Formats: sequence, C-alpha cells, structure tokens
Amino acid sequence: MFKKKTGISQKKSTWIFKTLFALNILIALVLIVIASFTKHMDATYKTATVRSMSGWYFENGTEQIPCNDDTDLAPYLSKDQSSFTLRATVPDDVTDGDELAFRISDKNVSVRIDNREAATFGYDDSHPLWRTSGRYYVFVPLRERDAGKPIEITFESVYDHERGRVPDFYIGTRWEIYQTLEQMYSIRYILARALVVIGFILIALYLVFWLVNHERDNKLLMLGLFMIFSCTWLMTEAKLMQFRVGNPYAIYALTFISLALIPPAFLSYVNLVQKKHYRKIFFVVEITAGMLSLTYFLLQIFHICDFQETLFLVHIGLILTIVTVALTTVWRYFVDKDKDIRALFFGLVILVPFALAEILKQYWKKDYKSTGTLFAIAIAIFLLIQVYDSVKGLLELQRQKEEAVKESWDKSIFLANMSHEIRTPMNAIMSMSELLSESETLGDTEWDYVNTIYSASRNLLEIINDILDYSKFSAGKYDLVRESYDPHKMIADIEKMLAVKAKEKGLTMTVSIDNRIPKRMIGDEGRVRQIVLNLLNNAVKYTDEGFVDLKAGIRPLDDSHAELIFIVADSGVGIKEEDLKKLFDEFTQVDVRKNRSKEGTGLGLAIARQLAELMDGRITVSSEYGKGSTFAAFVTQEVDLNPTIKAEEKEEKRIEAEELSRFNAPAFRVLAVDDNRVNLKVITELLKQYDIEADVASGGKQAVEMVKDHEKYDLIFMDYMMPEVDGREATMEIRKLPGCSEKELPIVALTADVLSGTKETLLSCGMNDYLSKPVKLDELKRIMYKFVPLHMRKYPDKI
Repeated sequence: MFKKKTGISQKKSTWIFKTLFALNILIALVLIVIASFTKHMDATYKTATVRSMSGWYFENGTEQIPCNDDTDLAPYLSKDQSSFTLRATVPDDVTDGDELAFRISDKNVSVRIDNREAATFGYDDSHPLWRTSGRYYVFVPLRERDAGKPIEITFESVYDHERGRVPDFYIGTRWEIYQTLEQMYSIRYILARALVVIGFILIALYLVFWLVNHERDNKLLMLGLFMIFSCTWLMTEAKLMQFRVGNPYAIYALTFISLALIPPAFLSYVNLVQKKHYRKIFFVVEITAGMLSLTYFLLQIFHICDFQETLFLVHIGLILTIVTVALTTVWRYFVDKDKDIRALFFGLVILVPFALAEILKQYWKKDYKSTGTLFAIAIAIFLLIQVYDSVKGLLELQRQKEEAVKESWDKSIFLANMSHEIRTPMNAIMSMSELLSESETLGDTEWDYVNTIYSASRNLLEIINDILDYSKFSAGKYDLVRESYDPHKMIADIEKMLAVKAKEKGLTMTVSIDNRIPKRMIGDEGRVRQIVLNLLNNAVKYTDEGFVDLKAGIRPLDDSHAELIFIVADSGVGIKEEDLKKLFDEFTQVDVRKNRSKEGTGLGLAIARQLAELMDGRITVSSEYGKGSTFAAFVTQEVDLNPTIKAEEKEEKRIEAEELSRFNAPAFRVLAVDDNRVNLKVITELLKQYDIEADVASGGKQAVEMVKDHEKYDLIFMDYMMPEVDGREATMEIRKLPGCSEKELPIVALTADVLSGTKETLLSCGMNDYLSKPVKLDELKRIMYKFVPLHMRKYPDKI
C-alpha cells in the first residue's frame, strides 16, 4: 500500500506547496485587513433575564404549522418559492430596551410589528471582496407598548440551500443574549481561545529556537499554525465573536479563511512527524488542497461565487487531508511498526472522528451545537498528547546530549592523550632525522636513508593530523583563530613547500597572484593555508605528468570583507562524473583500483570543505576523466583596514635579514622539562647546535625546585602534559617566584596537544610561546632568535 518513497529532492518537491501556502496566507491577510475597515455593530450591556420567544407559526394555505429553531419549512414551500413568513405575538412582559434577536443566514429579512415596519436586514453584495455579509445576529428594538401586538417576519433566502431554515429567537438585552449564547458555547469558545494562545506560544518558541540556537523545529511552527487556524474557526463558529469584535463582515471572512488554511498546516505537521516517509503522497495532497483553497479565495475576490456556495471546495481539501493523514499514520504504525509516531496515532484516533463530524454536519439540516464543543475538546487532547510526546522527546534528547557531551569530552581527552603519545616517538624520529640530515659526515647512501626516514615520518604525521582534525569536527570543537596575516607571503610559502614535490615528479608548477589581494587580511591563516595545501597536494599526488597551476584571486564583498579565491588546476588522472558526488565523503578515495598506490586517509578534501564552510565559503570541482581536474576554494576573510606588523613578523623579517649561519650561545642557560626521556634527549641534542648544554627536569615539581635553587635560567622549555604537576601548573608556580616574570624568564611550551585552543590556553597560564611536537629546526630557530639576546650570540664564522 504505502511504501517509503525516495528520489524526489525535498527542495524540488515542496517549493510549489510553499508558494501556494504563502499565497493563500497573503490573500487571507488581505481579506481580513479589508474586512476590518467595514462597519461595526454596537453592543449595549444591561442586566435582565433573557428568554426564548416561541409561539411562531407558518401558514400553508389553511394549515398553521408551529415553528421553532429545529423546524425546516423547505418541504412546505413550492419548488420556486424562496421566501416564507412567520407570525407570532409579542410577549406581554417586554419593556423598553428589550430587543428581539435572531440569526440570519444569507437572507433578506423584514420585520413588522402591528403592521409597522420595525426593521429590515439583508444580503449585501457591495463588499469589495465578497458578496454577502454572512451569518450574524440581528436585533429588532422592542418597546413596552409592543407587548401583545402581532409580529411577522418575512425571510427571503438568497441561496436555495438556505430555504425554509427557521432561526432561534431571543428577547432581552444584547448582553443577556450574549450570556445565553456563552452558556451554550462556553466550552468550545474558552478552549478555542486558549488553544489559539498556545498556538502563538508554539510559534514564539519556534522563533526563539531559530534565533538563539539557529535550529528550526518546523514541527513547532506547523503545529502552532494548525492550532491557530482550527481554533480561530471554532471561535468564529461559536457565534460569540460578533459580541466581542462587533464586526460581522470580518468574522464571516475569518470563519472561511481560517478553515481554508487548516489543511496545508496540518499536512505539513503530520508529514514532519512521520519523517517524510510518504513525501510524494503528501506532496500531491498538499498541492491539491492548496489549489482548492486558492480557487476558493479567487472565486470570492472576483465576485463569481459566495463563500458559502464554494465551501465544498475547502471541505474536499479537508476530507482529503484527514483521509491521507489517517491512512498513512495507521499504515506506518501497524504495518511498518514505527513506534515513534505513537503519540500522533493516538492523537488522531481522538481528533479524526470529531473533525469529520464537524465537516459533515454542514450538510445536515439540523444544527448540532455539541459537535463543535467535542471538536474543541478533541483538539485540546490532541495538543496535550503531542506536547507530552515532545516534552518526553526533549528530555530524552537532553539526556542523549549530555551523554554525547560526556562521550565527546572523553573522546577529546583520549585524542589529546593519543596525540601526545604518538607525537612523542614522532618527535624523536623527525627531529633526530632532520638533525642527522645536516651532518657533514654522512655519505650519499646514508643521507638518502635519513631523508627517506624523515619523508616517511612527515607523511605519517600528516595522516595523524587528518584523523585528529576530523575528530575535532565530529566533536564540534573546531575553532578558528582570528589574526592579521599577509596572504601574499602565505601563498609564497605554499609555493616553496610544493615546488620541491612537483619538481621531483617532473611537473611544471605555476603560481599567479591577483595584485588586488590586500597586503594584510584578518582570518585564520593556518586553516586557509591548510585548504590550499590540501588541494595542491592532491593535484601533485594525482598528476604524473604535465602541470599543476595555482591562481589566487579576490572578490570584494563590502568595504571590510572579501572572498579569497584559490583555483588549483592540474593535468592529472581526473575524476569520473559518478565519483564527483562522493568526492568530499569521509574516508573515501575515488577510483580505488587506479589510485591504489596513492597514499592518504581520504579525509583531506572532507576537512578542507568543512574548513571552507566554517569561513562562510565552499569548494567546487570540475573534472574530465583522464584529462585533469580544477578545484576552486572560496573563503571569506576580513580586510585589515589598519594593518600593523606584529612583533613576531618583525622578528621573522629580522631573522631573514641576518646571516643564515646559526649562532652559538654557550652562556645561555636553558632548562628542559619533560617526563619523557626521549623528548628530553631530542630537545637537548637540538640545543647543542647552539653550543648550549641544557639542564633537564623529569617533571613539573622538579622544575619548580630547580628554578628555586638555580641562580637564574634564561629560558625554559616546558612540556605541557606531565603527570602530577603538569606544565601549566609548574609555569604558574614559577611565575610566583621572584625574578621569574614573563619578561624576566621566558617559558616556551613543548606540546603535542592539537585538540584544544592550544596557543590561547598556554599563553593564558603565563607562557611566552610554544613549540609543537615534533619540533622542527626552523621553529626552534625562530624561538632562539626571539629569546637569545644579541650580546650572548657568537658567530663562529665571523671570528
């Protein structure tokens, strides 16, 4: 019967419905606004006892037929007879101020008391948007002298279906009549008003979630709209709104308009609860109901038909909606065993019978007042069930969220520890191999071995970094750093890094930079660099001959923001059209058979895309299989309108300007702190290049004691993660000692933690700078040039 449907894009399948829904609401609002400018009915409130006026009769030839509000005179009228007259006697107890009230329904009415024309009411086709004033109570003023006098009322029906319908009559003040009607319709009216308020609260909650959490719970929106539309209709049908609002035109319009807007809201809500398992079915029904409602509105606007005449169009949409909702929910609950829609199923069990009864009663001759009250109660119960289920779901979601947060926290700690543990041996392998590669005693074979070790360890580090980056995205812990940088220098550095790889493969590599790119921009330079490097690395990796090109451009967005554009083109293997869709999937490498020899985790492009999206950008790709590919990365950056060169960059420029030979600093006293013996050996061996014999401490506690006992250190390399007293705690303790302020004693962190906001965390606890593991010679050189004063440097080649 009903099966899960796939293959239709959500955007393609709903844009027509959304347009129709929006158009219906717009027309409805216009109708209501125009209606609000029409004349109002005054209501005077007095205190007396209302009473029903009976004793009416209808003359059919010589026969007198008693009448009350349950009488239907249509069988007694001739086929072409549209009018009839009721006669009675005014009660003896009427007083000045009393009024005779009765409800007309699309009829012209004239009232005569003792052969005096007392009042006339009638059909009005002069309204700009519809042709009738609808159904509302009229009031005939009575005077004390009218007591006991004959009264006759002539009804002329505008529509055939209204022929012979006798209204109910009341005598009293308008306030008394209102109180009487309120007793008859109080439950329906009170419930409907309360549910309309709840509907607006649901919409308000939807807006709060949207604005605060940037999450749109469309179920809340649609349930709120369903409550508002259905309960507004109930209120207007309760026959009390006239006394509250005093505008029968607006009330009449609101009755039919709100009824026409119920199907799309209710269908959308149920479709969302059912998780769109029957998207095609609901789409067809939504479009059908929307078209029926639109036709219904247009017929009124162009004065072709009256609301009442075309009401069947809305009823068709309503019945189609109810049947679709009921059948799909029953099928889903019983056949597909989907217990997640239990609340919807039981809510519909209560709501559907009374909804159908409320529709079908419109085609019965008798006015069953109780059905509206029962329908209001059914809506209230339906709402309670849905709210209970939603609250229950929210509590469960909160519990799952707390568990997820705990799991994510545990995962982050595990990954940080894993990163630390993996990078410890990597630190030794890479640093020692890099140090060994600079030895002048190595032969060509030995140098090739060392270079192979270093290259392999660097590739392994890239794989580890990809996995950890992906883990950070999964844990929602990926933050961007906002700082000023030089995009021209960044691109030049990237070119240097990739030029060697391209040359080794015999590729031609060209880089062009748009001169319009500002000299300074604000953003996360490291992540922009990572995106471009990833695209270039892929291009070099999958290109065996030909070229790799990088073009850097810019598109201004406003006075302070611009979009950096990086286009990477290659003449490589290319990508099949069917593989383009899964190109950015995690742990995926397309064309595995052909690219089996290519290294990588399959995470690089996925990470690059997520980084670009974090910067309000995107990555696009076009490719021809066997002929090459073109990737384009777009990232939004801020233009630095007040560029200043940071101290670190000044230092870098100064280092570049100095001689390339490394200085010695034998008098420079250094303390190296690490709980791992291998790491201590690495840093001390690296420092020997500067003729520095460093002291070592195997933990934070020992480091604090050595600083206390030693006359003075010039620099401390402090491992961040250590047992008992870690680097952060040790640094804070050292800073409390005399002569150990940040200016007097620099402390540089040695860290392998790449998960947290490393730099900010380290600097906040009193550290001056940091080196990430594995330690690279260039980074160590930067630190030494930064913290070793000029008077302590010795250049052997100058002696």
